[in-house]
Formats: sequence, structure tokens, C-alpha cells
Amino acid sequence: AVVGSLSGGAFVSLPSAAWGYDDPPAKEKGDSEQESSSKLADEPFSRVVFSRLLSQGKGEEAARLLDAEVAKAPNAPELMSMELQLAMMQMRAAPEAGEKRLLSLAKRILSQNDFNPAAAMILAQVASYRVAMVDERNLDNQLELIDAALSKLDAAVDAAPPARADAMATPRRLVLQAKCRVLLAADKPEEAKRVLDDMLANARTLVAAGQKSAVSSLSSVATLYRSLLDDRYPEAAAAAIAEAEKSLVEAMATADAGVAEYSAYLSLKSTLVSSMLYENPKECAPLIAEMEKVIEDAKGRFNENELRALATISRSVDSLKSRLQSALLREELIGKDAPEIDAEHFVATQPVTMADLRGKVVLLDFWAVWCGPCIATFPHLIEWHEKYSERGLVILGATKFYGYKWDDEANKASRAEEVTTEAELAMLEKFRESYKLHHGFFVSPKVSEYSAAFAVSGIPQAVLLDQQGKIQLIRVGSGEANAKAIEAKIQELLATENSTASAQP
Repeated sequence: AVVGSLSGGAFVSLPSAAWGYDDPPAKEKGDSEQESSSKLADEPFSRVVFSRLLSQGKGEEAARLLDAEVAKAPNAPELMSMELQLAMMQMRAAPEAGEKRLLSLAKRILSQNDFNPAAAMILAQVASYRVAMVDERNLDNQLELIDAALSKLDAAVDAAPPARADAMATPRRLVLQAKCRVLLAADKPEEAKRVLDDMLANARTLVAAGQKSAVSSLSSVATLYRSLLDDRYPEAAAAAIAEAEKSLVEAMATADAGVAEYSAYLSLKSTLVSSMLYENPKECAPLIAEMEKVIEDAKGRFNENELRALATISRSVDSLKSRLQSALLREELIGKDAPEIDAEHFVATQPVTMADLRGKVVLLDFWAVWCGPCIATFPHLIEWHEKYSERGLVILGATKFYGYKWDDEANKASRAEEVTTEAELAMLEKFRESYKLHHGFFVSPKVSEYSAAFAVSGIPQAVLLDQQGKIQLIRVGSGEANAKAIEAKIQELLATENSTASAQP
């Protein structure tokens, strides 16, 4: 999940535009926490025991038991996977401990003599996660780990039989992807481009040699190229996508074409449609129709078992159609007056109306405490408040009650069967403090058309209003592309107001 989130923006889809009515999955019913803890004490250590301890907020106990098992079998893939999970959780509550565990895990994997594909994938995840979470001032340290991982992977590929070498291809691609992101963060786009150009050239050589799986690899690299470098090298990115699409179309036309080629083609098209939903939603419908035609063609070509591999992509096409309808609705909202704020409660801010906000650039952030992609946007919200609040930017979080209270022991929000209004408001205060947010929130009523008025179908959704209260930009999901678009629009709106004010006598 972590690695997947690094490839682009992420968001949580909601069942309808009536976001105010949506709820996260209900808490599973079962034994009480005390009874569950008693049972865990009698069970041998396992993934189930580990996960239950974490869900109960007993991270220290989970770490103690895990470390004892790791001491016995330091290279067991299942244990290394749990270490990665624990380190990711520690990065929030205790960043130093999480970082230390990540580096310890990476060091142990790098020292292995029998470097297997499972360990390679975990090493790739460690490298990718550090890129996503570690302070940008540590870019040199990140590159050092990435280069060490690449050396280990390359040596393993050279020494491995073909089947095992092929299994190293995905983790190697993920590490190279992480390297590109570090280079871009270090403002070295030319070096990032060289890495991606080498990846493309390698995939191209394998395609020319007739290696069937290389066509899908070429598509993956082209998608990554577009995701990372489209803003700096649009022509090269477009050429990479065109080359990958041509190779996939040719591969699907052969007699021995498999589900993998169809899946890669649909994934490529899906990525293109997703990226176009904001800027050119009206051009997406023909592409979606083309994807549906390919799916129908696959149904007549493959058996039922093979088609199961396409089921997820088929569902994603249905999701794209729904997102397109929402995108078209959002496009119609641009330039229109924002509705009056519908709030039952305000948290860490004074009650405000649209009239109170006149003259300010307003960023409305639709979010929920259980939404991971929403939390992923917090660093940007903090940064924008620090940079632009004195120039006229106001950030307001828009949420609702979901039946959460604050767990002091676990230092996090937890779902509860019965929560009073006061307890949930206190939870939001604690939640805000735990993430060091500067902006306040407002809570809409259970029955409210407020989010529907902004065509909210997934969160996080950011809505930018100009100084006259008109909607000027809407973006759904986390990710750097959205963050760049939002910040650019903030700067544009603030500059417009300043230039207007300075022009007046």
C-alpha cells in the first residue's frame, strides 16, 4: 500500500456525492479488549497476534515480541514485513524510533548472503517509504541507502538464474523510482531524467529481444516517466507513453497475447484518464469507451480464470466513469459562488460565514479522521499556512462526526460504539494537536447538502475560493501534482488581489 501510494495521488472514494452521509467500516464486534489480551497471551507469536496488539494500541508489547522473534530468525520475510509495518507506525508517534528501525531493517537485508525476492521487495519498500516520510534535509542519506539497495539488487540479478532475476525486476524498478523522487526533491531533474531514460532503454531492448514481460515493464516505466517528469519534459513524457501504447497494441494483436498485456494496456489508459479528469474531463469519455471495448474483446478471448485477473481493472473502469461524472460537475462549479458554510461546530477557530471570509483566499479541505490520504496532505496544509496566512490565505477543514474518540494510551483517534458530542470535539482538538496543524475545522450536520454542493465524491478534496467567494479550483486526492496545482493557484489568487490593490489610487 505504501509503495502504491508513491506512484501518484491517492484518495478515498465515497459511495455518492452525499459525502456527509458516508461512514467508514464499522468496528468488528467480538471479545472485549481485556478478554482478547488474555487470549493473546496464550497464543504463539504470529501475524494475527502482532496485528491485534497494534490495533489495541499496544505497540511496545508488539515490538518486544517481534524483536524476540527477529533475534531467532533475523532473515525471515514474514518478520521483516512486520518490522516494516511497525516502523511505519512508529514514524508518526516516535519518528526517531521509526527511522532507527527502518535503517536497522535495511542494514540487515543488505548484509544477507541469500538475497531472495521477498527480501528484495521489503528493501524496496523501506527505500520508498523513507523517500515519502523522511525530512528533505536527509536527501544525501536517502540516496546512500538507495544506491546500496541498487548495488545489492544488481549483484543478485547477475548471480541469479533467469526466473529469480525476473522476480527482482519489480523491486529494482521501485528503488529506481524512489531514486528519481529523491533527485527531483534535490532539484536535480536532469539526473532523474537520465535514470528514467536508462529504464526505458533497458525495457525497450528487452521488448526488441522478444521478452514478453518486457512490454508491461515498458508501460510501467512510461507511466512513471509521465507522473514524475511531465511538467518538466512534456514532449519526452508524451513520447514514452506513445511508445508504450504502440508496443502494447502490437502485443495484444498477437496470437499468444495474454491477460498481462491487456492488463498493462488498461492500466496505462486508466492512468491517462485519471490525469485528464481535472484539466480535460470532456476528452475522457472516448478513452473510457475504448477501455470498455478492450475489456469486451478480452471476454471473448480468455477463459473465466484468466478474466479474474482483469476483474479489478474492469471495476476501476466503472469507477472512472463515476469519477468522470463528478469531474464534469466540478468543472461546472468553477467561477460560481460558494454556498454558505453549513456547520454545527467549529474546532480551533471562531465561527465564520462567507461574509466574514470576503477579501480572503479560502482553502476548504474536505477530510475525515480515518482517511489516510487526507492525513498525507497535512504537511502541505501546514506549509501553506506558514507561507501564506499573513498574505490572506485562510484554511478550513470540513468534516463530520464519525463516532471517534481520542485514545490517550495509543495517542490516536479510535472508533467507539458510543461517543458524545463533547468527546468527539475533544478528539478533533487532540487530533489537530497531534499533527501540529495550524488551521481549524468545522463539523457539518449529519443531514447536510454542503459537500454535495461541491460535488464531493472522494476525499481529500481541496476547494479554493477567491476573495469574492467564488470557486476557482477543485482537486481530489493527495499527491505532489495536486499539491503543486493548489499552491500555484493560491499564489495566483493572492498576487491578483495584491496587484489590484496596488493599482488603486
